[in-house]
Amino acid sequence: MSARIHRRRAILPALLVLALAPALGARVPAVLDKSVFVSVLDANGKPVKDVVLGDILLREDGQDREVIAIKPASQPLAVAVLVDTAQGSRVTDAYGTPEEYVRDIRVAVAA
Repeated sequence: MSARIHRRRAILPALLVLALAPALGARVPAVLDKSVFVSVLDANGKPVKDVVLGDILLREDGQDREVIAIKPASQPLAVAVLVDTAQGSRVTDAYGTPEEYVRDIRVAVAA
């Protein structure tokens, strides 16, 4: 065999590795930082403002998670609650009708 054929045989596996590298790298899960919004209240229901890193413990899916930062809110938080009431009073279960659910949610949000 000529040197040209040997070179081609040596280059082909390298090209395959380069072509498959992005797909193999995509399977490795990336580290994902998550944010959790927490309010800390004292026994009188007043906000605690001097919370430090060791004061908060977090468990997700039965595993302890590392808390890497604690910082106060920089802006007000907006929360939207969407309730599907399309079934109307035709659907009733052990907890009542959708209208009763909505009433309970409205009372809770107003409080």
